Amino acid sequence: MQVNSFNWENWYEAVGGRSISIDEVNEFIRKIYDDQYKRFDGVIAESCVSMMPIDAATLLKKKAIEFGADLVGICEIEPSDIYNGRTVTEKFAVAVGQRML
Repeated sequence: MQVNSFNWENWYEAVGGRSISIDEVNEFIRKIYDDQYKRFDGVIAESCVSMMPIDAATLLKKKAIEFGADLVGICEIEPSDIYNGRTVTEKFAVAVGQRML
């Protein structure tokens, strides 16, 4: 069964959406959507695979680089990282950077 395991619109709504519109930013977001969204399609595994945290981090970083990231890191979430009025229950976040040309 093919399903989309990631819903872009729901994610955007959950993080507060965007309140401004800048043509250059809109174009960049469109490119991300067009280039990356299709990679979230596919069959979802029926069971989880248990991994040691270091192995999971290594695999995640490797895949992010394969998908076009120039820089990937895993960092502890600080209170100042969270938007006002939002709650985050996770302890860590993945930070991904891509060179802007």
